[in-house]
Amino acid sequence: KQISYNTDSLFSCYYDNGMRNSTVGLHLDECEQFWDEMIKVLKVSHVCEDNALAKGCIPKYKKGLEDIKKDKNPNFSDEEIDKATYGCNGWRKNYIYNKSKTIVLQDGTIIGIYLYGKSDHPLFYIDVNGQKGPNRWGYDAFEIMISSDGKNLHLGPPNSCGLIEKGGKSYKQMMQ
Repeated sequence: KQISYNTDSLFSCYYDNGMRNSTVGLHLDECEQFWDEMIKVLKVSHVCEDNALAKGCIPKYKKGLEDIKKDKNPNFSDEEIDKATYGCNGWRKNYIYNKSKTIVLQDGTIIGIYLYGKSDHPLFYIDVNGQKGPNRWGYDAFEIMISSDGKNLHLGPPNSCGLIEKGGKSYKQMMQ
């Protein structure tokens, strides 16, 4: 489904052909502006700039990326888990709970963004039924990114983080 709205701004907050747009690292403020614009155009009931769990914006998720990687590789040491999640640390439970920016829509849908730090990129997560269970990745929550083919912006699955719990659905299956 294509969604459009009128805005005079075009923000450089997307991946370009699967790679982070080179201006994003230099202009993270454009992702912040994009986030602010989303808040203006969506029907938002609550915004958490940090501490989303403590402030009631998100439920307690059963797993973070570190737990999902450990489930798939039970013999991994903490160091190996750190390597396996490198570049995706924003999907660890502590980050989601305490550092991610989160909005709650009026229908209860949760949208969070991961864009802190020099190496961060605009990745989002969506929990389609908000506080209701099961609060599991690939069941009612999934990650998403915005990319560009040079002409158009597209919503799609992130390239590498893979937030899908055992038995859960892929991004494509979730979107269907």
